[in-house]
Amino acid sequence: MIEVLIGLGAGVVGVGAGYLYAKKINDANYNIFLEQAKAKAKAIEYEAELTLKNSKVLSVQEAEFEAKKIR
Repeated sequence: MIEVLIGLGAGVVGVGAGYLYAKKINDANYNIFLEQAKAKAKAIEYEAELTLKNSKVLSVQEAEFEAKKIR
């Protein structure tokens, strides 16, 4: 009977340790994905700012071109 209880106790400890190990791995993966998403969002924001800046420059250049054409 004691052997069965020891076996059950060892099984419970093993399952608990496995659960904690799996949880730690999942948390680490989540943090990696979160950091990747932040980096991608930052890159997209930078590209959007560049596109907006370039569109403003182009519209000013077009206006200058049209002003020169009218003269």
